[in-house]
Amino acid sequence: MGIAGSPPDRNRRLIPSNLFAEKRHAKDITYMLEEQVVEIGERTIIELGIHGLHKELVRIVGKMRFRSSYGQNLLMHSRDVANLCGIMASELGLNPKLAKRAGLLHDIGKVPDEETELSHALLGGKLAEKYGENPAVVNAIAA
Repeated sequence: MGIAGSPPDRNRRLIPSNLFAEKRHAKDITYMLEEQVVEIGERTIIELGIHGLHKELVRIVGKMRFRSSYGQNLLMHSRDVANLCGIMASELGLNPKLAKRAGLLHDIGKVPDEETELSHALLGGKLAEKYGENPAVVNAIAA
């Protein structure tokens, strides 16, 4: 007897096709999740009035929705920081759009695609620089 009491020949025929179906299903789920991540990132930057963000940074912003830091959702935290930075910059006579952008992106290093020994601030600065962010934004993230 084979798996679950059925004849072994029957199981050999079923397992590969079931595994193939599961792999295909997993690819569909992964694709749908990636689409949702990008949509969340796009919606966030539109709501904050941030323009010209590299598509990879938009994806990273979307991934923040599925992370937390010290018990707080990372995307909600970054949105709050972006809004506060914009308000403070306006009050100080500085560029509120640039400050808002830096506030949103300040924790992108907490959403790495691969493990690294760098602090989240340094990793975030490297990512921002890699994707063409303003040097003032890169400095704000990496500081």
